[in-house]
Amino acid sequence: MHLKPSIKFSALACSSLILGACGLGEIVSPSGPGGMDSDGDGIVDAIDPNPHLANPDDADNIGDPKSRGPGRAQNLSFQCNPDARSEKTLQRLSRVEYENTLRDLLRMSTSDATSRAVMDAVKPLVSAYPSDATDKIKPFSTMDQSVTDAHAKALLTVGTEVAKQLTSSTQRIDEVLACSASKSATTSASASCIDGFIARFGKRALRHELNDGERSFYREVYGASTSTVDAQGLADVITVMLNAPDFFYRVEYGKDQVGGKAGLFKLSDYEIATRLAYQFWQSTPDDALLAAADRGELTNDGGFQKQLDRVLADPRAATGLERVTREWLGLDGLEELDKNASSKAFAAFAGDDMPNGSLKEEMIDDVTASMAYHAFKADDSLADWLESPYSFAKSPALAAIYGTPVWNGTGAPPSFPAGERAGLITRAALLATRHGTASTSPILKGVQIRERLLCDKLKPPPANFGGLLPELSENATTRTLVEETTSKTECATCHANQINPLGVPTENFDALGRVRDEQPLYDIETGTYIKSLPLNTRAVPHVTSDTDEREAANAQDLTEMIVQSGKAEKCFAQQYVRFTAARAENTATDGCELETIRSTLDGGASIKEALRRFALLPQFRQRYAPPSS
Repeated sequence: MHLKPSIKFSALACSSLILGACGLGEIVSPSGPGGMDSDGDGIVDAIDPNPHLANPDDADNIGDPKSRGPGRAQNLSFQCNPDARSEKTLQRLSRVEYENTLRDLLRMSTSDATSRAVMDAVKPLVSAYPSDATDKIKPFSTMDQSVTDAHAKALLTVGTEVAKQLTSSTQRIDEVLACSASKSATTSASASCIDGFIARFGKRALRHELNDGERSFYREVYGASTSTVDAQGLADVITVMLNAPDFFYRVEYGKDQVGGKAGLFKLSDYEIATRLAYQFWQSTPDDALLAAADRGELTNDGGFQKQLDRVLADPRAATGLERVTREWLGLDGLEELDKNASSKAFAAFAGDDMPNGSLKEEMIDDVTASMAYHAFKADDSLADWLESPYSFAKSPALAAIYGTPVWNGTGAPPSFPAGERAGLITRAALLATRHGTASTSPILKGVQIRERLLCDKLKPPPANFGGLLPELSENATTRTLVEETTSKTECATCHANQINPLGVPTENFDALGRVRDEQPLYDIETGTYIKSLPLNTRAVPHVTSDTDEREAANAQDLTEMIVQSGKAEKCFAQQYVRFTAARAENTATDGCELETIRSTLDGGASIKEALRRFALLPQFRQRYAPPSS
């Protein structure tokens, strides 16, 4: 399909302007009250255990958590200052959000069969949309806000093909226009039919009610009114909308000031609908959210809570939290487990459990499915998830590693064999070596727990860091080799206290996540079994601090220490705010959001309830822009 010269320029111009974040017009923002927060601690009165006391002591405010004994970490709370706010910067769609948005926009705008067919047709083109860069400092795809020419090119290519597909037949045009006049591409179509399509598709694509200027612009894109449906003009409208800055960015204008506070503005109903959808679904608002925005319900406390509960009950909320969990724990860092399948030593080690190309993804899915189950189906706490005794293995290969039946994905998950596993840190994805070898890595396991699960900061390795991954020996266990290697470097203190002891308690699991009593050793060249050595999983992991000298005999002990410490709840709060804000948390200005999540989880409430309370904060429906000097 070729755009008319003037329209092609308009689409290219919009794609170029995306790099500079332009807008097509402003939205009238209905005003409405925020949730009442009498004490200013960031928790609205309706759910605040003590709405007249700001930041009370944890034990007095929240109740008795699982443990407040010697295993409790210090300085867990965040200070909530409701007058301190962080600026909300313009945020583009991540790769996942872009794909989800396209899929759901098509679902709302045409039949199921057509939407699936169009997504299948454009899937190869969507792959040109740049993947988001993540690392341990910026673990979430939302935190990569770089915009390149590749983004603009992908938007134009995909938008053009979507438009071509949606106008490729009389049936598809009829579905998209959704008005009685469009019985065929040669049947007369009234101006009101075209105008209705522009308003309807535009609201869904741009996530707001089009203003007069936008409607006029897209009517001009379509072209002069004729006696028949102009398929090319229809395609041009779709292409330009899918290249508009308001499609690529989550634009917030929110002009009505909050209580005369400089720089603090109420979001419009459509902007709130957009925040809700992308917060929990990582996708565009559905028709029900847009209809609630039409009625002005989202700036009303009751209407907002009703939609919030509906959004959280939607299966897409579980899928969204699965993505958050995947990125939080850095699970994509797991390498392909069959990369060394040709190695004789690896083949001897793997035996009947030789991994195939899908086992990596199956292990990751086991972790993310566990979060979705405990958060949304079982309505459990974070501690319940950390200690989960269930297998979520959907494949025979992973189920064999766990010694459980295959889970069907919907019913009650089977339990791990009694006494074998201790929840999250003994799931295969957190045990399997990240280099696809027969050797475990106490170092990498320890770093993952320290940085990802406890949110402790480790000093960067020295410039001459060589990986510290010793080769297997015929005479020593992996633990012995790791401790010998790390003791000879300038990293000795950090490894001895902060890293290795967190990885050691799970050394009774091998590099595929299988339970073992001893470590078998193989000849690296021939794969011949040599002997097995006894394992020592005892360590002092220093979970709460450097002065925490409690010993963990195994993974069960380590898990209990993590649960008792309160650090996992604090870390989850930090990670969730990073995902939401697309930046590192600022404890001075994000304190209310951080403390609401942390204290809710720390009190034993469910993960789902913590997410709900986070969205009920006044900050969720407001935008802060520092006043210009």
